Parts: sequence; structure tokens; C-alpha cells
Amino acid sequence: MPIDNIHEDTDKTIIDYLIEAGYSHILDFSDLRYEEYEDDVTEEQLFPDYEDEDEDEDDDTDGPVRPWWSGGSEAYFFTADDTRRELQEEYDEYKHDPILKAQEIFGCEEMEREEFLMQTPWDLMKITAHQFHMIDPDCFTDLTLPKFIRAMSDASVRSAIPAIEDRIAYATLYANTQSDEIISFYGKDMIQYLMHIAKSKPINQAIQLVQMYSDYLSMRDAAMDYIDEYIYGQENPEHPVYDYVLYPKLNMIKDLHDKAMRDSNAYRELQSAYEVQKVNDGIELTTSSPDYLKHLYSDNNYVIIAPKNWDDLKREGEELNNCVGTYGRRLAEGDSLIYFIRRKGHEAESFYTAEIIIEGRASILTQLYTYDNDTYKTDDFTEFVKRWCKLKKIYIRCEM
Repeated sequence: MPIDNIHEDTDKTIIDYLIEAGYSHILDFSDLRYEEYEDDVTEEQLFPDYEDEDEDEDDDTDGPVRPWWSGGSEAYFFTADDTRRELQEEYDEYKHDPILKAQEIFGCEEMEREEFLMQTPWDLMKITAHQFHMIDPDCFTDLTLPKFIRAMSDASVRSAIPAIEDRIAYATLYANTQSDEIISFYGKDMIQYLMHIAKSKPINQAIQLVQMYSDYLSMRDAAMDYIDEYIYGQENPEHPVYDYVLYPKLNMIKDLHDKAMRDSNAYRELQSAYEVQKVNDGIELTTSSPDYLKHLYSDNNYVIIAPKNWDDLKREGEELNNCVGTYGRRLAEGDSLIYFIRRKGHEAESFYTAEIIIEGRASILTQLYTYDNDTYKTDDFTEFVKRWCKLKKIYIRCEM
């Protein structure tokens, strides 16, 4: 059907439009997993980490309300006396109802179901049908599309980026990176800088560059502290002093990233032994958690292993010339799940470094680099990664 005449088909619902435009994968709830337990399972087994807070002694329920699973901004609860049959029915309802999913994605949870079905996706996004069809659905998941929609409708973004093609490129970049954190910290000028990246590179390259830039910003303060406290203070003329600018030229991002990596690593080495031990304890807790262990995998050619401590991360970073050595605190706090991918029989040799982040219920592969942040992969290694992600239900958001 011609795009110009798309409004003429009044029998279509918003779900029809989304499926026709290639968004069916975003409305799929098959990634949710309901875990079945034996009938005699105890509450302690179901909720090993749960602690009652402010429990009302006068509450006439048979036990504290316990969280079961959460989705986006919604949380679904049950008490100790709820049957597993009821839970399974509730789960099945959400699993097989793309309308509920679509309402959540478009921020229309309060809208009546019939009214929502009469909407079109482009009207909800405040763009035209033609502009809607300029958007590549393969760039999004059910978790990143809401970020794209928010960016497209944000008044400050619309004011800063009036051209719709540019705004689509920016919003796609925004949805697939941690740009919201950068913008909230550095303000509106950062929108223009990220827009410059989005316009200057193909979208996949722009996403990779923003991830590298985000890493650079996370290392920048430590690198500057190292210069201020240990170079200027010691009057060490042999160490070059770099200008760690906030908005570098695009062709300088990798160079500054690598220099900030070295200086921030040097700064880390000068931190107290207590701080290092604290991070190592956090890494041990993270890498022994179920959310971490469930991603481990191997086949006949490759094996995915866990770093044991901060020194492992630093060694990996030195051998592959990447910045994973600065990810100690992120791994310790569970913000980034770092994995080492090795060749079978050569487990002691660095090969690839992978980062997975958890967004809601989704595991997302955000970075996968070999030496010098190179993304080159042989065909058999690419197949290994795709098979790993498929089996472990990991979304791929990095360049493949």
C-alpha cells in the first residue's frame, strides 16, 4: 500500500501497522521465562534475598507481598497463598498480548484498549506516516524503542534538531547508547555534539563511537586527577600532559580514549589497597551471581570465562589494548558484566572482551572487541557469538 494512502484503511489497528512496518519482534514476549517449582517449595527458596520492610502487623493477608517478576515500569506481585496456576495464567496473559506490550512501549498504559487500537504509531510519535517509515525497526528492541520515542518527542531535542531526518538519526543513537546519562550530566550542548556524531557516521559506527566516547568520559576525571595529583604535584617533566577536552574532534576520540585509559589505570594503581580489595570483593559477588553465571557458554572452539579480580581486567586491557581495566567498579557493582572469550586450549591468552548490560529483563551485548578495540571477527567466531546469544537470550547491540 502506498504510504500516502495508509490512513485510508480504517480497518487496521496500531498492531497491524507495527507488524507491517517490521516491529513484530518488539511485540514478542517469548523472552519471558516462568520458572516452575515443586509444590513443596518454601518462601525462602523462592525469595532468598527478600527482607520484609515495614510489615503491617494488622494486615489480614497470610504473608508479606512478594515480588515475582517485573516488566518495564510495571511490577507484578503475589502473596504466599497465590497458587502457581494463577501465576501461570497471569504470565500467559501478558506473554500472548502484544497490545499490552505496545501500550507500554508508547507510554499509553492509561489509555483505553479500544482507543489505543485506533491510534497510528506515527500519530503517537507526532510525526508523519512517511517519516515513520524512514525509521529502521531492526535498530530497536522493546527496551530501546521507548527511549527512541521519548527522544523524538522531547521538546529540547525538537528545538535543537528541527530536521526530522537528523532527529531520527539522533534518536536512534540515543536509544542504543547511554546518551541519556551523558546529557543529564553535561547538559544541552551534549545533544549537539552527539547529533554531530550521528550525522557524521553510519548509525552502527556512530553507536560504537559514542560507546567509546562514553568510556572516555568515564575515565576522563580519573585521568585528570592523575595528572593533577601525581604529575603536576611531583613536577614530573617526563610524563606528557594531555588536554582531556570534553568535546574532542571525532578523529581524536580513540586517541584520547587510549591515553585516558593509561592515565586512569595509573591512577588506579595508586589507590589504597583497601579500595582495591573492596572492588575485588564486589567482582567476586557479581561473577558468582545467577545473573552473571547464566551467560557462561562454550563449544568445541571457544569458551567464555569470568575475570576473578580487578587485576584480571587490567591484564586483559593491557594485552588487548582496550579500556576494560577501568571497568572494575562497574563489574563490582553489577552495572557491566564483563566476560573474557578464549580459544579452546589457549584459555590463558586474551582473545575477545565482551560486555553485557542488564536492562529490565533483557541481557544486551553492548561491546565485543579484540585487540585495539577492533571489531573484526572470523566467520566461525561470528557464528559462535550468534549461537551464544541465541541460546542465552542475549540481544546484540554491538557491531557484528
